[in-house]
Amino acid sequence: MAGIEFHQVTRRYHGSISAVNALDLQLPGGEISVLTGPSGGGKTTILRLIAGLEAPDTGEICFDGEAITSIPPDRRGVGMTFQNYVLLPHLTVYKNIAFGLSRTADRHDRVMQVASQLELTELANRKPQALSGGQQQRVALARLLASRPRIALLDEPLSHVDVKLANRLQEVILQWQRQYRSTVVFVTHDPNQARSIADHWLEIADGQLANGPNEELPGTSPSFSATRHGNTNAATSSLATEMTNA
Repeated sequence: MAGIEFHQVTRRYHGSISAVNALDLQLPGGEISVLTGPSGGGKTTILRLIAGLEAPDTGEICFDGEAITSIPPDRRGVGMTFQNYVLLPHLTVYKNIAFGLSRTADRHDRVMQVASQLELTELANRKPQALSGGQQQRVALARLLASRPRIALLDEPLSHVDVKLANRLQEVILQWQRQYRSTVVFVTHDPNQARSIADHWLEIADGQLANGPNEELPGTSPSFSATRHGNTNAATSSLATEMTNA
């Protein structure tokens, strides 16, 4: 479990445009923090800064109180899904999910477990160009879940699937997070998604935090916390069994 802190972090583009502006942020370890807010508000930039894909112009980023700004991405224990999926076109679905996993005895089982949970088993031998946008999105999510990072960054991970499937995938993410106690940062524009999955939510606008910890999430009822925990308890027993047997 890794708590994430931003201390007066600023990230500028083209020298003067601030995507993130003197941001102070605390995201608790081992829980799900949801970032909402308008497009262009800085949410994806925050994820990229956590992952080490971009560096702050000023300020410091810490994991569990330790400064990590100078630590390269591959040593941070972070996994990320991207809005454009970033699948390898020459590899099958199976090999995309397995990409980056060490060749341990449970490698195949881990791949097939998440493929089953995300309804990808029958697509395992296809390549990305033969998949729909929603299927590619699920492959990207499966790759992250199979790797079991200590910090999981999900950038609009359910934006290209229908509501029924999105609800199912939310249950998968919730059960996975509870099983492995990863710190999850989840970006969405959907207030209902935010309400049902968040332990904590933050609205980001103009590169800054636009709400306090006790303010109501826009477009949702004040009871969203109770609703979210109700959804957790309603997750299917078969899914819980699958995750327990991982």
